[in-house]
Amino acid sequence: MFLPLLTLAVFAFPQEFTIENFESGLSGWTLSGDCWRGNSAFNGSTYNSRSTTKFEGFEGNSFALTFQRSNSEIGKAVSKPFEIKWPSISFLIVGGGEKDKLIFRLIVDGKVTHVASGDGSLIFKRQSWDVSEQRGKTAHLELIDESTSSKFGFIGVDRITGGPGNVSAIFAGPELELPVRVIQILNSKGEAGFYDIPKPMSFTVVRDLVQRTNYWTLSAGIRLKLEPNNFETRKDDYLDLDCDPPKAGADLTNPNIKPTSTGIRERLAAFQKIADETPQLITIFVHRGSEWTWDSRASRWKFDVGASHGGSGRKPTSQGYYLRLVGARPGVLAHEVGHCLGLNHTFRGDHSVTPKMGSNEDVSQIIQTFLASGRGTDPSAALDGDGERGVHDTPPDPGPSYWRGLKYRSGRIPISISGRQPFDMYVSHDNIMGDNLSTKPFSNDQVRVMRETLMAWKGKR
Repeated sequence: MFLPLLTLAVFAFPQEFTIENFESGLSGWTLSGDCWRGNSAFNGSTYNSRSTTKFEGFEGNSFALTFQRSNSEIGKAVSKPFEIKWPSISFLIVGGGEKDKLIFRLIVDGKVTHVASGDGSLIFKRQSWDVSEQRGKTAHLELIDESTSSKFGFIGVDRITGGPGNVSAIFAGPELELPVRVIQILNSKGEAGFYDIPKPMSFTVVRDLVQRTNYWTLSAGIRLKLEPNNFETRKDDYLDLDCDPPKAGADLTNPNIKPTSTGIRERLAAFQKIADETPQLITIFVHRGSEWTWDSRASRWKFDVGASHGGSGRKPTSQGYYLRLVGARPGVLAHEVGHCLGLNHTFRGDHSVTPKMGSNEDVSQIIQTFLASGRGTDPSAALDGDGERGVHDTPPDPGPSYWRGLKYRSGRIPISISGRQPFDMYVSHDNIMGDNLSTKPFSNDQVRVMRETLMAWKGKR
C-alpha cells in the first residue's frame, strides 16, 4: 500500500544525464588548433591555486577551455555524435569576449540549431537550450575559438547535461531593490584575514562582489545595491572573530561534544546593535571569523580561524538585518542573502552539525530512523531541510558530508530500509542553498519565500 506514495516521492524530481564533465579530459573529442594541451582538460583548481585571477562556478576540477598559454591561441573541439533523448541541454559556460568568434554550438543532422557564448568574464554561468523538437535526432557539440583578442579571447564549457529542463525558472516579475551596507572588519593593526583575499578590500572590490552576486539574486527579481557612502572599514580585534579562542585544559577529543563557542552570543548582540543603526539597509559584515570544526585525522576539535558561522540574523525586538562573510565569493554572499530572506539549507541541519552521511548505507539509516520516529511517512522528507519554510521544489539533499569528495552534485542512489522494497531516490546538492558553488538560480518556491520576506521587510521600514 506504500508503493504508489513512494513512487510519487521518488520521481518528484527528474534526473539529469551527464553528457560531459571533462574530469577525464577531452578524450572522445576531435581537437584542432593550438589552444589545447594534448587531450588534457584545463585544470581550474590548479590554475586558481597559482594565479591571482580565478575562475569561479565550475564543477569538479577540470573543464574544456580554449586557453593554455595566451589569448591569441585558436582552435576547435568536436564531440562524438549522440542521440538527443531529453527536452533540454544545459551547460556551464565562461569567457566569450568576442561573441561572434567564441561560440559553443549544437549541430543536429548536420545543421546548426543552437548557439551560445559567454559574458566575457571568469565566472561560469549556466545556460540551457530547449531541444524538445530535436528529440530522437543525432547531434554533436562544437566549441570554437577564432579570436586572437587579448581580452577574454577564449571560451570554456563544463558539466554538459541532458534533462527535463531548468526547474529553477528566472523570475520575470517586477524587480525589487535590496539596499546593502558593507562593513569590513580588520584587526587592530589594520590587517585582513579574509578567506580568499589576504588584504583589505577597496570599495571597487566590494562593489564588484555585490554586482557578481546579482547573478543569483536577479533570478529572484532582487537586485543588491551598494552606494559608496554605505561602505566602511573598522579595526576591531573582538568582532574580527566569531568566538573566543580555546581555554587551556579544554577537552577537545569527544566528537559528540562540540566545544562551547564562548563569546559568540555577545558578538551576535554587537553585530545586531550595529545593524540596528541602519534598519533600512541589510548590513554585511566581512571579517576573519572563527569556528570549531572536527578534525577527523587528528580526532579532535580544532579552532578554525578564517571560517565563519556565516548566516544572518535579526532578533524579534530589533530592526536591522545583517549577515556575516569571511571573504569575497559571490556564491557565498548569495547563499547568505538567501538565509537573510527566509531560506533554509536544502539539507537538514547546518554545515557543522549535519549527520555524518558518507555513504548510501548511511543515507538509508537516516531515512529509517526518521520514519521510525513518527515525524513523517515520506522517505524524502528525511533529507528535506527547507520544506518547513514552504519550499517544496528542491530535491532531497543528504548534506555536505555525503557530497564531500564526489565529482557530481546530483544522481539517483539506492535506498534500502526495512519493511519496504528497495528503491532509488533522486538526490541533489546543486542549489545555491545547498552548495555555494552551485551556479543554478533559486527555485520557484525559493523565489516566492525571498520576495515575500523582502516585501514584508520593506513594508515595515
